[in-house]
Amino acid sequence: MRLTLNIHLFLFAILGLGICATEMWIVHSAYFLQNPNVISFAMTLDLVIGLPVLYYIFVVRQRRIPAITLVPVLVLAIVIASFILPATQQAPLDFIKKFIPLLELLVLGFIAIKIRTIVKHYHQAKLTEIYFTEALAASLERSLGALPIVPILVTEFSLLYYAWGGWFKQFKSWDSSHLVFSYDRKTGYSAILGALALVLIVETTALHILLQQWSTLAAWSFTGLSFYSLLWLFGDYHAQRLHPIVLSKAHLHLRAGLRWRATIPFSDIGAIQKAKPRESKAADYMNFTIFGQPRCVIDLKQPVIVTGLFGITRKVQRIGLAVDDEGQFREELSKRIEEAAETK
Repeated sequence: MRLTLNIHLFLFAILGLGICATEMWIVHSAYFLQNPNVISFAMTLDLVIGLPVLYYIFVVRQRRIPAITLVPVLVLAIVIASFILPATQQAPLDFIKKFIPLLELLVLGFIAIKIRTIVKHYHQAKLTEIYFTEALAASLERSLGALPIVPILVTEFSLLYYAWGGWFKQFKSWDSSHLVFSYDRKTGYSAILGALALVLIVETTALHILLQQWSTLAAWSFTGLSFYSLLWLFGDYHAQRLHPIVLSKAHLHLRAGLRWRATIPFSDIGAIQKAKPRESKAADYMNFTIFGQPRCVIDLKQPVIVTGLFGITRKVQRIGLAVDDEGQFREELSKRIEEAAETK
């Protein structure tokens, strides 16, 4: 489905560029000078109507993209037309521009309805999903569809949410049978985070003062990026606390903050072994530790898909872990693997 969507987006882009190139050629041709008013009107229709129609045919009809996305495509088509058409031949385009406020109201109304729907679906999803991010992703997909932008929205919103609100939250599971294991307490990451934050603040202050003498815009832009980076650091730290490893009735829920996640049936786990340095060089190996070296490795009977930031994926068959209470984790996981084997 992703390949099909990409092909249709490619076709839309090629045809759209072809239309724009043709219209630019017409403007600079002798034919345009012979009857500029009629040709300008036809060109306006080609761009303002033709481009959105192509977008609808090649993208929206695939049912992967909401029809409301026609609005920004239409606005983009108006902008392109204003650049291509001569300033003296934009009367039809000026008339169309008067409807832009109505389009803005339409988009705002759509967003308001979707936010309400997302909140409703989120309250339903959090009753079954173990983690906040999974509940958020499920609510967004149910409300917006399986858009490629959904994983990006989940990552960005989750990190900022944890950066601001993570200080006051603790992980709680809705199922008392879930066994929860932390992996962030013995890594020393909190001390490293404090040092990084201090260095970032000091360097940002010094460079802001330096850049202020050259450009106020550059100084505040750099400071804004540094502040955003600081939010990411804190969001990443709290995501580790609030995304522990969980043993449910049938699955091992592995998490490395928001960086990597995998949900593995106990029946697919082969063995738990001590970590060996040479294993890290294998193509099917992934290190799930946030900081430091893994102390144990989970061998799987078959490869699994591991999902990372912004929806990127990898296929792995061995996963390195560093759990705070490694002894209890290995014991409980071994029990559940044996139970899964007995019920087969």
